[in-house]
Amino acid sequence: MDLNALAALGSIILIDLILSGDNAVVIGMAASDLPGPQRRRAILWGT
Repeated sequence: MDLNALAALGSIILIDLILSGDNAVVIGMAASDLPGPQRRRAILWGT
């Protein structure tokens, strides 16, 4: 594997990790005002 391909792979992995964290924050914010059972369901379906 050449250096350019390795750098591209690293960039893709980093972007994926950042977007996953962002999605978790948005799902948590959206579910925070829901009652308990609905909150659990929203988090389960959102992830």
